[in-house]
Amino acid sequence: MNRKLIIILSGAAFIVLVTTIPLVIIFSGESEPPTITKITPVSYEIVSGVTEISIEATDFGENPSGIGSYRIYIDDVLVTKESTYDWDTTQYDDGSIHTIYLKVYDKKRNVDEIKFTVTVDNTIDPPPTDVFKVLNYNIWESGKTSEHLDVIIEENPDIAVLVETGGLDDNNDRQLKVICNRVGGYYYEQAPFVGRTDQNVSAYTDGEGIISRYPILDFFQIDTWRTDAGPIVTLYRDFFDAVIDINGVVTHILGYHGKCCQPTVYTNSTEMRETEAELMINYVDDLGDVPVMVLGDFNSHSPDDVGALAPLGWLGDGPLRMWLRPDDPSYGHLSPKVHNFTDVYRELYPDDPGHTFGYYEPQYWGRIDFILVNDFWADRMINATVGDTPSANLGSDHYSVDVFFSLDEDYSYFKSSTIPVTKNPVRALRKNVVDWESNELVESIITSNEEMIALFERN
Repeated sequence: MNRKLIIILSGAAFIVLVTTIPLVIIFSGESEPPTITKITPVSYEIVSGVTEISIEATDFGENPSGIGSYRIYIDDVLVTKESTYDWDTTQYDDGSIHTIYLKVYDKKRNVDEIKFTVTVDNTIDPPPTDVFKVLNYNIWESGKTSEHLDVIIEENPDIAVLVETGGLDDNNDRQLKVICNRVGGYYYEQAPFVGRTDQNVSAYTDGEGIISRYPILDFFQIDTWRTDAGPIVTLYRDFFDAVIDINGVVTHILGYHGKCCQPTVYTNSTEMRETEAELMINYVDDLGDVPVMVLGDFNSHSPDDVGALAPLGWLGDGPLRMWLRPDDPSYGHLSPKVHNFTDVYRELYPDDPGHTFGYYEPQYWGRIDFILVNDFWADRMINATVGDTPSANLGSDHYSVDVFFSLDEDYSYFKSSTIPVTKNPVRALRKNVVDWESNELVESIITSNEEMIALFERN
């Protein structure tokens, strides 16, 4: 009687017969599916014209059988069994959202699949030419809560500096592009976004990024710069300089995140922030007389916020004294020599707290997120808000701060026209504008407000 020994190894059954019968090997095949490694377009992308849909995949595992076939579906309709398909989006309405479903089979019929949506827009509009909105927002550990994206959508900025973007760093800005596409797809009737982030960032709480409806001409990540005394110093946290073409006005927008928290016996964070401010100020002076905006979470207070405006002031205000007060007896010698900077929100609303941090941890209540502008933009401010959207308390431990600017050369702003914060931004706009020759700018803001109200109701 023959005896059998059956050994299972990596999907192959080895049957050993204790006779002169030859060894029989029966292959049962692999069970691991293939892996989709690259797709185009990507999730939430805005597509136009003839858009190529493509899949790249690899069959891994100990016994790979190889890629067998592909399936590409558009809105649950199979359009090809090949790995690419040229999709004519001109046959669809602008703003229409479509589902792309991709499947890859290996030769043993194991499958990998991915499903996502894209927005069609064949009427690519230009960025605003009259009024534009700038947003500064710490998104909390690279988007700790999904509602951070809701805040950006609700704010609908034309330019946004995002802080704590370390988790979006993948050396290709892929995750930031998702934000660009989500916001751009929601507002398909407006210009699409482009974006950049700091690279090689190790912590989720570090790094800054920018998204913009205006072209980003260049992007510099700055990790060292000179002190007043001359030596080159390495910053604790990098800042960036994004060169943006804002309707023909080439503007340097700096994104910054100051070292967190109070000094300890191990780390003098106050000194770190002051050193970073000195280096950044020297950087903007070295740029020369050009339009500049500086946005970010400074982790510092303003010297203009005292009493009820800054109930604690626990982080110190040295960096803001450098930026804003060239006559300060302690910090004025470190102030910009080429520029004069204005704290946008406090300039517009001298009596409103405008607190950006602390609702999540009330013991730290205060204003530490700023938009600073030099003289070129200081007389073009219209109005500003802090944390005024439905998702403000859900998106981050910070509130966002934003400001509208005018691109109208005839626009003029005077400090004497500032007023306290009002719940009616259109009324504030009317009171802050002088030498008004037409109501076109006002009407554009009214339209924007109506769109935002519709958005709130829709959500």
